[in-house]
Amino acid sequence: MLHTPTGPVHVLPAHAAEPESTALLLAADIRLRHRGLLRELCIEVRDGGAVLHGHAVSYYGKQMALHEARRIGIAVVANRIVVDH
Repeated sequence: MLHTPTGPVHVLPAHAAEPESTALLLAADIRLRHRGLLRELCIEVRDGGAVLHGHAVSYYGKQMALHEARRIGIAVVANRIVVDH
């Protein structure tokens, strides 16, 4: 887990160091852009794509995380961000 000024950012282990560090930077960027919508963000890198994990304050925040990940070229295969009510 990496603690950034906007909150914790998690990246789960990847098969290679480069995808993990890239995912870490991308997660931090998305978290920073949407700091009021996302409490945590984790990008798990897999062979077939990426899985988003974390907590959002609304369904809009969850959708924005997915949109941002796809916008920057991440092939998201699952969005497992939990919306906290």
